[in-house]
Amino acid sequence: MSYIKNVGIQRKVSVEIRKINSTNNIDCIRCPSKAPDPEKRYQVEEKLRNAEERFAYYEREGLVLEAEKMRQLIRNCHLELREMSQITAYRKDQTRVIQMEPRPKRPS
Repeated sequence: MSYIKNVGIQRKVSVEIRKINSTNNIDCIRCPSKAPDPEKRYQVEEKLRNAEERFAYYEREGLVLEAEKMRQLIRNCHLELREMSQITAYRKDQTRVIQMEPRPKRPS
């Protein structure tokens, strides 16, 4: 029953640490146990650069299945980067103070 205490908790996870525990070759990009952390954006960008290089290599060599895996990884990296941008924008909006002024009444 100790797992119940951990439900809903977001933990800081680096890509390098998760690689060891992950059974997936694509590592932690879009991993359901990892929440995107905008402070770790550089890790995803590095993963994206490596995936683009490997994709080009696999395309040149005619390795269709591996190229498709890299294409999927590239899409997932872009998606995670977009999510990180949205989290950053949300955090910026969260600190903004909203001032509302009443609308002037319309003449009838």
